[in-house]
Amino acid sequence: MTALGEIGLTHDQFLALLPDSDRLGSGNRYQRDYALTRIVVKNCAAVGEHANEGHHTDLVVKGGFAIRHLYAGVRYSKDADLAMSADDLELEGPPMMRYPSDMTAGIPIIGQSGESWFIPVSYRRTDRAVDMTRIDLNDRSRALKSPPPQRRNLTSLFMDPIRVWAASTEEIVGEKLCALMDQPTTRVKDLFDIRHVLGMPREPIDPAETRRIYQAFRQRKGPHVPRIADVPRIIRTKIMTAAVQDQWRVDVLEFVDGAPSLSVAATEMVDLLNDRVLKG
Repeated sequence: MTALGEIGLTHDQFLALLPDSDRLGSGNRYQRDYALTRIVVKNCAAVGEHANEGHHTDLVVKGGFAIRHLYAGVRYSKDADLAMSADDLELEGPPMMRYPSDMTAGIPIIGQSGESWFIPVSYRRTDRAVDMTRIDLNDRSRALKSPPPQRRNLTSLFMDPIRVWAASTEEIVGEKLCALMDQPTTRVKDLFDIRHVLGMPREPIDPAETRRIYQAFRQRKGPHVPRIADVPRIIRTKIMTAAVQDQWRVDVLEFVDGAPSLSVAATEMVDLLNDRVLKG
């Protein structure tokens, strides 16, 4: 049996799994997604000793990668966000991670807040070229006493569904919303992701818990981040700048086929936020 994350597709097998329209292209976003999927499965899969409820892996998946693979998202992520699952996070460095044998992790770079690490990873593509991706690893979510990790199915073009440990819906939305309000120019992709998750009518979300998580992140970032009640007004009146429009084209339109304009996505996101988070 092949070990988790050691998928080992040949280039022909890899190409055969891609949509017909992408087989003739370079497949860069798929190669990166394939590499990230292998890393996430190797570190977050709910199997063996970690398969039972309440006994989760040391790392849980969150962020844009989680939205694509756990919430049927359509935007490809440039990296994978993982959070430490322990409550007590007084660590002097990042925990040990496992990587497939054909990958090499670089020296972790500590984030500006001192609570996260950016880990560059070199991997060999299925066409034998060498490329780079990144793992963003942080302890912020667990330190904020977020809901316990959940077991969810990770779906991918490259393997059968597998159960992994993931951050809750409330944690993902609350953190992304705060990041968007903290840095609207560079984090506009979060607007697209929030719109997608809140637009899934069958996906439950606790509005009070989402607001609590947003407030906890806001307290850490500082008073320049607005109250959650002010978010709809700010999105309607201040986010439609030329810089944000440019970033929308770079981070969303180039990664998502058929993505809406920023103005349409922002209107839909505000309506969903009012209905599913602010009114509850």
